[in-house]
Amino acid sequence: MALALVSKFENPDLWRRTMAAEIPGVDVRVWPNLGDTAEIRMAAFESNLAPPGIFATMPNLGCIVFLGHGANDFLQRPDLPTGVPVMRLKDPGIISFMTEYVLLYILSHHLFQATYRRYQAERRWQEHIPPFPGDVRIAVLGLGSIGQRVAEVLVTFGYKVNGWSRGPHQLPGIAGYHGRDQLAGCLAPCDYVVCILPETTETRDIIDAETLASMKRGAYFINVGRGKLVVEEDLLAALDSGQLSGATLDVFRTEPLPADSRLWTHPNVAVTPHVAGGALHGSLAYIAENYRRLLDGRPLINIVDPSRGY
Repeated sequence: MALALVSKFENPDLWRRTMAAEIPGVDVRVWPNLGDTAEIRMAAFESNLAPPGIFATMPNLGCIVFLGHGANDFLQRPDLPTGVPVMRLKDPGIISFMTEYVLLYILSHHLFQATYRRYQAERRWQEHIPPFPGDVRIAVLGLGSIGQRVAEVLVTFGYKVNGWSRGPHQLPGIAGYHGRDQLAGCLAPCDYVVCILPETTETRDIIDAETLASMKRGAYFINVGRGKLVVEEDLLAALDSGQLSGATLDVFRTEPLPADSRLWTHPNVAVTPHVAGGALHGSLAYIAENYRRLLDGRPLINIVDPSRGY
């Protein structure tokens, strides 16, 4: 029996070392050298690196690992084998990385860092006093494990936080909103909007012209969720009109972001190449645990609900 890694970015040696420490004698195979694919019981895939037809070559596949947090795109693959559970990652390391990323860009904007870099180039000495955190309200869209952590940390920094999700949540210090009919009310008073939603049929294109218009004029938008949550033409129009003061985007409808996209050159947009989640090292122990469970015939953990897409 074997575990397969199909990835361009993961470190095969790290996988082999970690898995061997967790499961002595484990057979880890790295694409494209998968050997006898009938021996593969678990396979880990990046969303854009699962060649068409690869699942059909693994007749004894018992679990698919999606190397990401939101698996909706992956679940839409027509060749995905029926009845094979898909594991998603719930990695404390990813949660920490994404929380740091969001904090970095909120604090950078709040403390006028782009303005001071421009002033430095101009040899200009001029100060700007930021508002107190308690006078700043931030909306966190998506209250899963990552969204909850981001919201909790923002509260500890003294910010006022609105949280929005599909269903109701009661989190200390966070004003809760849920359902599409409460989205505009959540957004309206907020100076920052952080999108950490999964992509589902309900959330795709949720950040459109109507939603952007419901935001406070001059709000700053951060997306670390999924690219297809945002209608990019509507986002650009909101930036051009001043409805948004700026945006930080780590995910895009098409990745890599096409060279001719205006998001690259817009003066009020920061682009990063889908790096907010950092590395997956902390997930390997969970993957190993599921591999043990699979071989032992025990229930698996962190399995995607296909009806919800995450």
